[in-house]
Amino acid sequence: DKDIFDNFIKMHKKSTGKKSNYMSGAVEDFYRSLYDQEDWFIYYLSFEGSMISSAFVYESEIVDYLYNSCRDHNLDEYNTGTYLNDQLLQNSLNNSKKYFDFLKGDEKYKFDFGGQVHQLYDLKIKV
Repeated sequence: DKDIFDNFIKMHKKSTGKKSNYMSGAVEDFYRSLYDQEDWFIYYLSFEGSMISSAFVYESEIVDYLYNSCRDHNLDEYNTGTYLNDQLLQNSLNNSKKYFDFLKGDEKYKFDFGGQVHQLYDLKIKV
């Protein structure tokens, strides 16, 4: 739904730290192109009609991939991102997924949920 996507983008643009400048117009267009395809979803928590935490997720038959997420930093004390990630993991388990992939990054929360680093590919190029 367009409103959900727009709210995700709006919240993401309010991010702090490394994410603060990430959501450029080109990146937003890229996300929109993904969201318009099958198996891409935005899961979110809302409070009093406002999105307070959201996750951009790709779901395959056997794995769920957390592509990106954001939260309302005014509510950090309530750990809305942690709660949403917990719900996503439970959803994966309930749907008999083989695993939940947090993808790249070394954010602490990924390891708090039991995430492990996996080397996917080594590429050697001779020129």
